[in-house]
This record gives sequence, C-alpha cells and structure tokens, in this order.
Amino acid sequence: MKKTSLILLLLLFIQCSKDTIENEEAAINHDYLLSSSRLQKQSKSTMGSFLGLVLSTDNTTQSHDIEVHRIVYKTKTPDGKETNASGVVMFPRLDESLPLISYQHGTITEESSAPSNITSLGLNQSGIMALFASTAMIVSMPDYLGYGASSDLPHPYEHRKSLATASYDMLKAVEEFLEVEKIKKNNQLYLMGYSEGGYATLAMQKHMEASGDNQITASMPGAGAYNKTAFTKTIVEMDQPLEFIASYLWVLHTYNQIYSSLKRPWSDYLNEPYAQNMEGLDEINAATIQNQLINAGKLETNPTKLFKESWVSEIINGSDTAFLNVLEDNDLLDWTPKAPVFLYHGTQDDYVFPLNSSSTAQILSSNGGNVSYVPLEGKDHDTAVYDYFNGVFAIINE
Repeated sequence: MKKTSLILLLLLFIQCSKDTIENEEAAINHDYLLSSSRLQKQSKSTMGSFLGLVLSTDNTTQSHDIEVHRIVYKTKTPDGKETNASGVVMFPRLDESLPLISYQHGTITEESSAPSNITSLGLNQSGIMALFASTAMIVSMPDYLGYGASSDLPHPYEHRKSLATASYDMLKAVEEFLEVEKIKKNNQLYLMGYSEGGYATLAMQKHMEASGDNQITASMPGAGAYNKTAFTKTIVEMDQPLEFIASYLWVLHTYNQIYSSLKRPWSDYLNEPYAQNMEGLDEINAATIQNQLINAGKLETNPTKLFKESWVSEIINGSDTAFLNVLEDNDLLDWTPKAPVFLYHGTQDDYVFPLNSSSTAQILSSNGGNVSYVPLEGKDHDTAVYDYFNGVFAIINE
C-alpha cells in the first residue's frame, strides 16, 4: 500500500469528507444484536472520486452514499463464556437487494485500529471496504475479541475457533440489523480477509459449513497462515534473522495461554536471557515485543539462536505431541469446503510464507473441495494487497 499519490488523495479524503455522527440507537432484543449506532456517512461523490484509484472498475460502476454503523453483539470467549463484541457494517440505502460481504481484517496491535474505532476512512482496510460498499454492497467487519467492546480481553491472535466464532456471530448480528433497518440483501454472501483476516475467513467458512450454514457464494482469503504445522516447522528451523519474529511469538503466546495442555513458562521454548525478557512483559503482542525487546536489543530474531534446540528437535521429530496437537487444532486442512475457495498469496511473501496457501489449496482440493490457489507473482505481504482486493472485486462483479 505504498502509493504516494494515493496516500495524499486519501489524506484529503480523510480531512474533507468525514461525517462522524454520534447517534446511539435503542438496544434491540435479538439472538445476536445488542445495539447499533451510526458512526459516519460518506457521499457518493467522495467515494466515486477515489474508487478508480484503488479498484479497477469500468464505466458502468456507480458510487452511492454509504453509512457506517457500529454493531455490538453477543459472542463467546475461547473458554466458552458469553461476552460482548463489536464491529461495523457499511452499506448504501438502496431499494434493490444487495450482496453481503464479511470482511475479516488483518493483524492490528492498537485499539484505535479496530474497525469500530476508525473515525476516518483513509488508506486502510476500512477505507477500501467502504469503496466496496459504495458500489452497492453490504460489508460486515468484526473487530474480533480483544478490540472494541471486548477490549478488556486479550486478543486471541491466530486462534482458529475464536476468530471464526467472533466473525460469524458478527455476521448474524448484521443480518438482524439489516432487518431492523429494512436494508435488503440478496442470496450472495462473500467471505474476504487478508493476513490474519485471511486465516479468520477460512476458519469462518469451516465453522459455518460445519454448523450447516451453507449460504456462502465464495470464500476469498488472502495471505493467511492456514497450515500452522508446516509453517511453524519451517520457522523454527530457519537460521537467519526474521523481520516478523514478534508476530510468531505472539501466536506462540496465545496458544500457550488458551490451551490447558500447554501453560508452559517461556524457558520451555526460548533460550536465556530471552525467556526471562519475555516473562517481563506486562502485555504481549507483536508491537510490545518489537518495541520493548527487539528494538532494545533484548530479543534474538534468529530462530536457531532464539528457540531452545531441544524444543525444536521435539517439534521436528514429533515427540512434543501436546504442542503439535495444538497446531493441528488450528490447521485448516481436515475438511472439505462446500463453497468455492480462492486462496490469494504473494509469491515473495516473507511474513506469511506462500506455502500456507499452496499446501492448503492442494490438500483441500484432494479432500474434494473446489479450491484455487491464486499466486500473486513477485509480490510480498504488503505489495500483494492491491492485487488481492482487485482480484476479489472482479470475482464479485462477474
């Protein structure tokens, strides 16, 4: 997302077209939806000015005024307790029936980056999905647990079950909201997401289809870590500094906290003094690890120096069954998708390695699914983003 001219135009978009509205609506008694409030409104002229700068459209594509509403809904924590979560829904008020998109956002580490907390649409996932909405679509965007209404909880980073549940429950709350607002949807439902959102998207599809909800038209995840087992084994054996080691440690921390079969001290995974330094963090996410440890020279980024050799050996030879079982529980390989799946991935992605999409496509296809691997040639995790959004936009508009 490094287009200077686009950045300048979108900054202008942020400053000139923001229309934040504090309008708490009455709480509604539904199975999922608790309350809603309108956050902002964007004009069709503003949306149309930026549509062609981001998405490849033809002369027949029209823009519409859109509204952005915050949704608060019921969902469950990783240990099964009911809690409140939040997200946003974006849509134009039209008489026609519209397709519905559930977009799962990528990795964030700041509360202000949660979809329901973004007051200005700019060069971010919310801004791009607002453009989708302006072309006559309804967009659901969950915050996930740990952000927005559930910010008092730790975010269960890359945890399959809770990402799927939070995203699906948000979708159900949005459907209830649309009924209240008399916004008509048609029978098309698309699942989208990039990075952590790509993983959340495929997890959501698996969750929906396992529960008998087969309304998905197509699922289009981008750059997700679907094959946790193969990805982890690749990482721990690498002998070079890794730019994104903080994110990998965040995943390790999440699983170690959620699964009772683990609950291990950092010294079981890491060499000293790195284990002790990790134990000293009050909060653990990619940003705190990077800012407080790596940038301060207190954490090794080379896996062969960071991780304990004995633990790596147990992962590779299969003797650490407890940890491998946790990875398997978060793999997205042991099922047969019913809806078509398009797995997008930059071939030069050094953050979420392309093996995740290529191997998952092969395995799910062999399971009998209609799964396509869409390599974005020469693109890394960041530069593949625009190709991903344009590829998905083309599929929806076919």
